[in-house]
Amino acid sequence: MRVGLIAPTWLPIPAPAYGGTETVVDTLARGLLAAGHDVLLVCHPDSTCPVPRASVVPAADTVRMGRASIELEHAIGAYELVKGCDVVHDHTLAGPVYSARFPSLPVVATNHMPFTRTMTAIFGAAVPRVGLIAISRSHAASTKLPIAGVVHHGVDLNEFPEGAGDGGYVAVLSRMTPEKGVHRAIAIARAAGMQLRIAAKMREPH
Repeated sequence: MRVGLIAPTWLPIPAPAYGGTETVVDTLARGLLAAGHDVLLVCHPDSTCPVPRASVVPAADTVRMGRASIELEHAIGAYELVKGCDVVHDHTLAGPVYSARFPSLPVVATNHMPFTRTMTAIFGAAVPRVGLIAISRSHAASTKLPIAGVVHHGVDLNEFPEGAGDGGYVAVLSRMTPEKGVHRAIAIARAAGMQLRIAAKMREPH
């Protein structure tokens, strides 16, 4: 099967540091290739994921991350590249809506974000023509949009070996946003009497 994967254009696949969605897409692409599928990954030009890759826009600095014009350019170019695939799995925001220009192309899209008002409006414009994928049962239950299926964020456990538990601290790695629950990690560490180390992704230039 010819599978087109459209990744967000903001970071390489996999990301050189923190990048949750990028790690998920990397694992998915490797798994599909290992399963014998023909994979085309449309992604950041500095990506190193070992599958056939293509890029649309030059590398964007983090200050421009999320800019609508870059997102749209990436989506438009990506669908030109994957329109001959048997199925497309889109991980962007603009892509699922833009894919309406290709009505015969089977598309599924994963929403990697909470179903906020904005996310609901964006993905609501794409369903039911696009199959909407949630990342957990709780995630699926948080929206009234039709959910085609739940696909949990897979993790290659070989990349995260279990330690002995004698480090003397607990750690959290995430974006510093409310939905990531860093405040809950702080409360849990305090209740357990453990030192907490926080490694946070922040885009602010200063």
